[in-house]
Amino acid sequence: MTSSQAGSRAPLLSAEKAAEVRERFGTPCYVYDRATLETTARRALAFPAPYGFTLRYAMKANPSRGILAVFRALGLHVDASSDWEVVLALVRAHVLDRSKDHVIEAPLQCLQQVVGGD
Repeated sequence: MTSSQAGSRAPLLSAEKAAEVRERFGTPCYVYDRATLETTARRALAFPAPYGFTLRYAMKANPSRGILAVFRALGLHVDASSDWEVVLALVRAHVLDRSKDHVIEAPLQCLQQVVGGD
């Protein structure tokens, strides 16, 4: 999207809706549009890749449980590049089988054990 396209789009929230969000949740408050997240992810998943690829969401961008759940449902993997991110992804069940009730609370010293290392 070019900057001129971004400038011509209707705002995600009207002034009235933004005031309602502010009253309900306080500030700062970040609002994300699920449809936009899904559309963008589906476009990326559709990239031509004759040798295949794994689409990963860099959770350092925003480790919100809701955003992780949206991307997980679409089949994206998570890019966790620090111990903290790996533990957070595990605690939020992003990389575990959601059919089981897994909640992992492990100190970083146990990280290798948690993810199957030595």
